[in-house]
Amino acid sequence: MTLEQLRAMVREWDRHNTGNPDDSSYHETILNQLDYHASKEWRVYLPAEHPDFNTSYMERLAAWIGNLTEEADQKLLLEYALYISFFSHADFAALYRTALDREITRWVVSQIGGRLEPNGGQALHEQVHQQIHHHTWFCPITDSMDINEFYKVNHLKGVGHRPGFATLQMLAEKSAAPDPMLANNVIHYMANPSLAACRT
Repeated sequence: MTLEQLRAMVREWDRHNTGNPDDSSYHETILNQLDYHASKEWRVYLPAEHPDFNTSYMERLAAWIGNLTEEADQKLLLEYALYISFFSHADFAALYRTALDREITRWVVSQIGGRLEPNGGQALHEQVHQQIHHHTWFCPITDSMDINEFYKVNHLKGVGHRPGFATLQMLAEKSAAPDPMLANNVIHYMANPSLAACRT
């Protein structure tokens, strides 16, 4: 289904409800709201940046709704579209900063047994900063987390290599055939986590 077809269908749905094809009604209001978000907030969608995908949210919406043949199901999908969460690059950057400033900082404080007394807040801040930037290893749990972006947004430094859990699984003691050279390099790196310290 094209976007033009979806717009015409929405007008027809509302005409049946109101009796007047010029009335802006329930379904058109939904479509207009989605169109507003698509043009203002949802312009950048990483999966759609591949040349095989349509970059227009509204055209993708129309094609998605067009997958169904029953009118009642199509109306339901249009309504559901209002409840789909969309996170932009700016949203993720804010989430990354919040995660570091709240959850991670509190976790580091608890790990080091940090206290405000006797040295005060500035001393605790410096101690936590040192731990976060030089002794904490951040790595993604899933492929969907951009760990490099997390580092950049939070201006993290110190730990240069960021292997994910899939790499760590290869080194697990219970792994069928761990690579001894790779395991040795990671052990050496963990003892001194800097880019220069990793052996090749």
